[in-house]
Amino acid sequence: MHLCALLAGEGAAATDHAGRAGVPAFVPYDLLDPLARLEGKSGAGAFLSSLPDLRLVSAPPGTLADVDRPEDLQAVAEALARRIA
Repeated sequence: MHLCALLAGEGAAATDHAGRAGVPAFVPYDLLDPLARLEGKSGAGAFLSSLPDLRLVSAPPGTLADVDRPEDLQAVAEALARRIA
């Protein structure tokens, strides 16, 4: 449902992380070029937040995980294994 909500409607949409734009996000074609030119760690978040018509979409609790390192991926894999078992 969360991903469908990001894709529904007009314009850009991002996941609501305590009132801040985050991933996953949907960016329409006309914004891909300026998005691709961004640099730095916070570029996409700041770019998305600057859009006046950005829609923030809430995700159900416990459905998203931040995976930046191999250890993060391992933790998510273990959590999913517990849910399936």
